[in-house]
Amino acid sequence: MTVFYTAQAYTQELNLGGEPETTTGKSVSEKNTMRAEEFFKDCVAAPIVKSAEETELAFCACAASHMHAWLDEPLKQKSNREFFEALETKELDKNTLLTKIYGPCLHIPVYDTTFDECFYNKRKRYFTRSPEKRENMCACIAKGEASYYERFAVPFIELKIKEGDDINDPIKEIKRDTSYYDAHANLESDCYVEFSNQK
Repeated sequence: MTVFYTAQAYTQELNLGGEPETTTGKSVSEKNTMRAEEFFKDCVAAPIVKSAEETELAFCACAASHMHAWLDEPLKQKSNREFFEALETKELDKNTLLTKIYGPCLHIPVYDTTFDECFYNKRKRYFTRSPEKRENMCACIAKGEASYYERFAVPFIELKIKEGDDINDPIKEIKRDTSYYDAHANLESDCYVEFSNQK
């Protein structure tokens, strides 16, 4: 299994993997950071997307970073005491998880799964018999696929939620969409042409 993304790119100010701290005497922002760190640990302990360990870490670090941003977002808008008290009990719902936390990070595991499906798929090996060319071609497809998810996953999920759909597997849900199907077909064709003619 190939690995393209690493957790370090998403850690920001989070103390990922560090020792747990007490919330006593902490500001709301500090408590939000700690909550995001706990979210990261829970995500790593039970990843929602199975992949290479480093990719799972990168996905969880990305999701924790987005959760931290979601928790801190209202702090820029209000500052009254009642608001801060309510913020400490702010809970995630499924739609928020999909659109604000997990959605922006789906491109991370998508790269791995796309590369592996391409490289190890016997039906696609005829595209190029050279392992090196096949690796380059599959990396091209995987990068394009990841880029598609990075750009369109969240808008797609938001639209489906607005339409009343109950989304349980956003990666598969996106792959059922005709826009994705057309984009993937064009991407695969472009990468094949580029690397099958490579000497």
